[in-house]
Amino acid sequence: MPSFPKRSNRRILVILGTLFAPLTAFAQGSAVGNLKTLGSNANFAGQTDPRIIVGSIINSALGLVGVALVGFMVYAGFTWMTAGGESDKIEHAKTTIKNCIIGLAIILMAYAIANFVINALK
Repeated sequence: MPSFPKRSNRRILVILGTLFAPLTAFAQGSAVGNLKTLGSNANFAGQTDPRIIVGSIINSALGLVGVALVGFMVYAGFTWMTAGGESDKIEHAKTTIKNCIIGLAIILMAYAIANFVINALK
């Protein structure tokens, strides 16, 4: 197993520090008072209009589908990187990536159409 030079350890620390730096922003006093609203959707909280509620549900569902899309893209990339030259695994990964791109286009169009309809109903 190859040993990593000291220089790459610094890179790892910089990358991890950059990834976790936004988490320290919650230590500021202004966000502590708003803990009740951090877990709720600002469009949905306290609303009784069914159009706004349905719009919030649609936007949340499209967000969850987007997260699943990112998961599939990571899976496809991992499959491709660990294929080891096996052509069937590479083709499976390429197909998954193509399907993810098509899914991304569908999600973006659905989001645009949903926002247009919801804004037209307001």
